[in-house]
Order: sequence, then structure tokens, then C-alpha cells
Amino acid sequence: MRALKPGGKRVDQKLDHRHFLLAQPLFENVPPRSPAFQKFIQEIQLRHFEKDEIIYRRGDESNHFYLVRDGEIQIRRQEQSDDGADSRNATVFAINRGGVFGEVSFLTGEAHSSYARASLDSMVYCVPGKAFLKLLSLEPAVGQNLALELSRRVRRAHSGEKQETPARVHTLFYPEDPRRGSELCLELGRALNQENPDAVLLLNFNRYSVLKSESFPLMSLIWNRWPNVETSVILDNAEHAEGGFDVLAGHEVFDSGINSDAIVDIVPAILGRLKKYYSAILIDAGRDADHPVVARALSQSDRVMLARNPRTPLNSPKGNLWKEVTAFCTEHIDDFFTRVITISDEKGGRRPHDDSETWASINPYSALYRNHIRLRSVREASLQIGTPERAFQTGINRLARMLSGTRRGLVLSGGGARAFAHIGVLEVLDQAGIDFDVVAGTSMGSVVGAGYALGKDAREIEAMVAKIIPDSKAILDKTIPLISFFRGHKLNRAVLDAFGDARFEDTEIPFYCNGTDLDSGQSIVFERGYISTAVRGSVSLPGVFPPLKLGRYNIVDGGVINNLPGSILRDKGYNRIIGVNVSPLEDPHAADTAVEARRGSFWERFRDYFSLPPIIKIVNRSIAIQGVELLKFRLSDFEYVFHPPINRFDVFDFNLREQIIEIGRRSARDHLPEIQAALSRARLNQ
Repeated sequence: MRALKPGGKRVDQKLDHRHFLLAQPLFENVPPRSPAFQKFIQEIQLRHFEKDEIIYRRGDESNHFYLVRDGEIQIRRQEQSDDGADSRNATVFAINRGGVFGEVSFLTGEAHSSYARASLDSMVYCVPGKAFLKLLSLEPAVGQNLALELSRRVRRAHSGEKQETPARVHTLFYPEDPRRGSELCLELGRALNQENPDAVLLLNFNRYSVLKSESFPLMSLIWNRWPNVETSVILDNAEHAEGGFDVLAGHEVFDSGINSDAIVDIVPAILGRLKKYYSAILIDAGRDADHPVVARALSQSDRVMLARNPRTPLNSPKGNLWKEVTAFCTEHIDDFFTRVITISDEKGGRRPHDDSETWASINPYSALYRNHIRLRSVREASLQIGTPERAFQTGINRLARMLSGTRRGLVLSGGGARAFAHIGVLEVLDQAGIDFDVVAGTSMGSVVGAGYALGKDAREIEAMVAKIIPDSKAILDKTIPLISFFRGHKLNRAVLDAFGDARFEDTEIPFYCNGTDLDSGQSIVFERGYISTAVRGSVSLPGVFPPLKLGRYNIVDGGVINNLPGSILRDKGYNRIIGVNVSPLEDPHAADTAVEARRGSFWERFRDYFSLPPIIKIVNRSIAIQGVELLKFRLSDFEYVFHPPINRFDVFDFNLREQIIEIGRRSARDHLPEIQAALSRARLNQ
């Protein structure tokens, strides 16, 4: 452990420290003219921490504690993943203006058990321990106030009261069409209001907004009264939009009569005060990224959204506007490529031959495709607020969940022909208006999942599998059983017919599937490259099809290790995950090893006996039993898992597709209330 010296930059500007500190609960009832308090003020330091700067880390010792003057500090802990690695950071709580933090470590003499990070540019008082203890000995009221604050904190912790999730700040640019951008912000504000537990604020810096604000000069008022302006004065001037969120007009900063340069310095403090009252702040920035006030707000954003119409040529005047804003953001935002969300506003449809150019222009780095949202609508006319098309609303909802940390995941298990039940499930969920932000699948579940991720609906997926796998003969080609009973050539052709040269980057939503390395026994997660290659590896049932040779790996069916891979999505940060398991807990066909057990006439049964030898069923059932046992240990990865009753169907009953799909429909209808409840639970701290 190391002793920690105060970080940040010392603030030398003259401020009324005494007036501010006496207004805080910690120093309540301290005499304003107390000599001890005057001495104390001289010994504390006001320091400036930039957004994302660390104040202290877990394990650090400190002889200081801290008090926030402006901005916001998040206290975070490091959560361990299943393999013991610190992979996810969860916010414990946020400290806003007037809040105290780091005092427990200071009082107990123990190392910090969490770490503190500035989530906005912040001004923080660093209070030396010796100075505070001296004040404590001379002004007993301070000790009483501190004890009261600690007791409140302990009571909240032991009562199980859920800490409020800190608000997030998001900025949207639509350089080529800022008026359209304001329309998107209104719809996004509506969707954010549905996804977040508390109020949502739209801060309007868009000169071309469709909103006709009647607010008085708010920015001038804030600047003229700063820092003594009451937050209630700001909130009282918020207009309430039809979508259920508040709107504050900020485009006054473009007027010639206002000193924008002077307002720049107080933007983080304004946002810090507003974050105490809102669960999300959405900034409509239009196209003016280089305006000083907009640029400062941009620097404080957790997410930056860049929207454009892919039908607009990049080398046109409007296309150049998009490139200029993108270049500005790239240069001025730390970690830009982890914060950016690209939006393809496909109003009026999109020309197919534009795809390659569009992708290169919107996502110059392939890693961005998982942070890309498509907004599709048929109408060429401007969006009619409140009456969006289904495809457009699906995209907006996905964007809102991405911003809110409430992304939904769907996981589809393997099960051979039984996986056709997934198609019926998807049909019912779509009819209920339930869409997902990511899909993962194993074995045949990966086939259905890949189709869904590529934007196919249930009817299109059914047509796809009916074409490539009308029956078991379509994928089974006998060979000398040295490595497997079937050569896999037919399977290869079927997978290529289904997905061609489609890549993971081409999907509408992120898609993952898994395989198992036969040599090491480790699970392999596919998330880039050709979908056909990944699916071929995921469906390689041991003994039935030969392994897929991919580099140093020999890949077989993903269900050998993880037949319902919810852990993939949980590790990627998704926290509302629904699982559909079609690998039966009991299989009445597993012991069908005699000719008499087959369906049809004697000769048909005799033929099928040698076409699908009993040993294949035994191997398959052995893997399924292991998968069922492993699933019991993975249920914590899901909000809800259900099991369509497909026990009476065999893993190779591809010719019974319609019956199996109907089972999926019925099961999804039966479980629909539970699915909807699981997807609407209060979000977890991120």
C-alpha cells in the first residue's frame, strides 16, 4: 500500500470558500467567525480533476478526505469475473456538490476499498487529516455532523436500499441535417424516458432545432448569478416535452451578445448540478462541435453519437460537414473510439450498392460495428414525432438501451432439429413488440441466431432453413467412420448457401456463437470474420461431423462445453438476458437402438437404422446430459430461461420442421408474461 498525495491541479482562483463550506451539512452549526474554522480554511486545498481522472485507487492509504465543490465523483469497485480477472467496474454511488468521500479510510486508518474517479471535470476540496482533527477538537459540532452523515450511510447500506445509478451525459451530432438530428433527439428522449427510472433532460444546443423554445435567456442568467444561482431556478425554466422528458434551451450561446468563452468554464459544474436531478442528460449539439460551449459539453459526455444518412455522398458538401465534425471529435475526445456510437439514418431506404462505401465511411475501424445503430424508415418525409415506423422505433429503442445500460440479450441453445422451435419463439416475441440488442447461439441455435442478427424475421428464417435443411439427408453424407460418420461436405454447402460471404460486421445487431476446441477443451467464442465459418464450427457434432480445422484449433460443437452461452453476453456487459433451451432434460428417444424403434415400414426402419446408427444418438445424448448438468451452474447468467416441450422430437427430425416451430410458438406465448417482466426489471448499477 502507498500513501496518497492529493492529485489534480491546485485551483488558485479566489472563491468564497467560507460561505460555501458553512452551507454544507458537515460544517453546519459552526460559528461563521470561529478562529479554528478560519485556520482550517487556510490549510485545505481546492483542486481540479479532469473527467476520468482518478482521485484515489483501491488499496491506497490516505491522510486526506474530500468534499466536492462542483462536478461529480463516482465511487467505483472492481468486480471479478469468473476467471478471477478484474474485468468490470461497477459504480457504487456518485458524490455531487457538497458530498464527502474518502472519510471512512481516513477515520479507520485502513486502505481504500474502492476507487474514486471524476465523471465530470470537478473541483474538490482536499482536507488534510491533521487540520480536520484539530478543527474537530475545537468545534465539537463538526464531529456530531460527521457521525450523523456516517450513520445515514451505514443505515442505507444495511437497509438494502438501492443506490441511485449516476446519471449519464450523451451528445448527438447530425452535421449534414441538424434539423433531422433534433427530431432524432426527441424520439430518443422519449425512449430514454421509458428506459430510465427517473427524469430525462434534453439540453438543446442545436440552432436548427424543431423545438420553438419560449425560455428566457437562461445562459445569461446562469452566468450573471454564478456560482450563487440556485439549481431550482434552472429547473423551473425547463419545458416539459410530450415524450415525458424535460427540455432546457441552450442555443442562446450562439447569440452575439453572450460571452460564450466565460460560460465554458462553468459547463461541467452546471452538468454536475443537473445530474443530481436527472437519470440521463441528452445534449442535442446539431453540427457545431467547434463552438466553445458545445465542445466543453462534448468533453464531459459519456457517449458521443454521430448520425448521418448513408445515401449522402461523403465527397459532397454535406458529407464534408460530417467528416469535419468527426475529425474534431476524434482529436478532442479521449478514448473517442470507445465512446462513439455511429448512427445510420436510413430514411427512405438504402441503395444496396451503397453498403461497402457506407460502412467504410461510418465505421473506419471495424471494432466500431458493435456500437453501430441502424434507423430504418421508408418515408422520405421528416419524421412525424410520436408516430415512428416499427423498424425505426426498434433502432431508437436499441440506442436508448445502449445508452442506459439496459441492453437485452437472447441466447438460443443447440438441439439439432429441435432448434426449429426457436423460430416459433422469435415469431411470438416479434408480434409482442419485443426486440433484442444482441443474440448468441450454439450449434443449430447459432444458425437461427445468425439469421436473426442479420435482420431476418421468423418467416425468412424458416424459409432459409427449409431451403438448406429440408430433411436430414440434406446435411448427412456417409463416409468411412474414422473421424466421423459423415464427411460434412453437404453441411458445408448448406451453411454457405445460408450465409454466403456475410461477416459478423454485416449484422444488424451483434452476434456471437461458440465452439469447443477438441485439443484443449476450451470454449471458443466467434465474434468476427465469416459467419458461415463460425456456424460450421458451432454445429460440428462430435462423431457426426468432422471437426473444423481453424488455425491451431480443431473445433467441434459448442454445446459440448456450453449449450446455452449466456456467459458470453454477461461478460460483454449485457444484463437482461433471456435463454431458450431446446435440449430436453429427458430424451425418450435416447434408448431407441433397435430397428423396431424406428418410424415407418420395416424397410424404411431398416434403412434409417443404418443411415443414422444408434451410436450417434448415444453420443449426442451423452453430450446433452452433460450440457443439462452444466446449465444448472449457469442459470445466474440469465434473467429468465424457458424450455419448450420438444422431448418427443428427435435431434434429426428436420422433416418435422413445422410441428417443432409450432411448439416454439405455444411455449413462447405461455411464457410471455415472465419474459416481459424479466426485461423490465430495474437496471443494475454499471
